[in-house]
Amino acid sequence: MVVTFHSIEDKIVKYFFKSLSENKSISRYVPSTEQPDILLKLVQKKPIIPSKEEIRVNPPSRSAKLRYVLKRKDFYEFETDIFEKFKNLLIIESFGNKL
Repeated sequence: MVVTFHSIEDKIVKYFFKSLSENKSISRYVPSTEQPDILLKLVQKKPIIPSKEEIRVNPPSRSAKLRYVLKRKDFYEFETDIFEKFKNLLIIESFGNKL
């Protein structure tokens, strides 16, 4: 479960969830090859946004978006497999700390 407040954050979460929740073919002209099993089950494609009443009571909540997925049990080792898959994003994120 992830709550985002900016469009770029939401885009990253959306990409992360989508990439780990579906099998993609490289091309429709290339024969399909064995694909790895999916890690997450995307429950709802659209994010959950605050109601009009919530925005009235709490104006900063207007930009919040909640996305969630269900993880398959005993499938990946998060510490090794997920970090390895998104290693390049972690490297890019660490550049901000060096500045």
